[in-house]
Amino acid sequence: LWGGISGKVAMAVFGTPFGWRWLPQRAWRHYLKDFYLPICKAEPHAGHMALSQFESEFRKKASSRPNYSKSCFTTVTMNVDNLHQRAGSTNVHELHGSTSRHRCVEKGHMIALNEYDPTKTDEEHIQASIGVRCAICDGFPRPDCVLFTEALPNEPWVQAEYAAEQLRGGDVCIVIGTTASVYPAAYIPEIASTRNATMIEINMDETRFTRAFKPIFLRGKASDLLEELLAELDSEEAPALGHDKQSNTMLDLSAATEEARENVAV
Repeated sequence: LWGGISGKVAMAVFGTPFGWRWLPQRAWRHYLKDFYLPICKAEPHAGHMALSQFESEFRKKASSRPNYSKSCFTTVTMNVDNLHQRAGSTNVHELHGSTSRHRCVEKGHMIALNEYDPTKTDEEHIQASIGVRCAICDGFPRPDCVLFTEALPNEPWVQAEYAAEQLRGGDVCIVIGTTASVYPAAYIPEIASTRNATMIEINMDETRFTRAFKPIFLRGKASDLLEELLAELDSEEAPALGHDKQSNTMLDLSAATEEARENVAV
């Protein structure tokens, strides 16, 4: 999408807040056609479903053990496609925002779109949404996600950073499908690695994180390997995941964490 001269022009116009202010109507139509509708049609894969099941399993453990945190599984993601939530995950921090939400370019007021209807054509969806404006200030809409040159939203970043900082020995951080080169999001597993947690990386190829922090490296597709890890959790009590007072699993950039002892009551 961003390849070649035309791709670089498109990125400069539609991938930055400057383009949305300069050509808001063209940017909105381009977004609906090439981003929003394809994401609406996408379905969670086996990896998303496995993460959702991990959260469910750890919540069951938390409900039966008073010294387990209620937020024992938190998903931290750079993805903006809402697929974790559609797979059933509920405790998700979206570092780069989400295309499931929209706000106006001028003031940031939230704007609601009609739900995606699979029986309609793409052009019908575009025509139904092309004239949407902010009900408060009549501003043009844009996705509620981070564009190039923009800072991360504060709340999910603070929550993700906090989750990583609570990890301790006996906890596990699994880094999944990332180049480990997009900052500041890449700081999250780096923080986790300083907390004496067991680090696992699932990736097709080794990354800068692999070389710098020496995690347990599992080569392959996240959809396959997460299903295997889930099967291991189902087949035994998985003592390697920790002990009663602090059994944290953090799947970062598809991630999960349980808070440390001092925060269990929160």
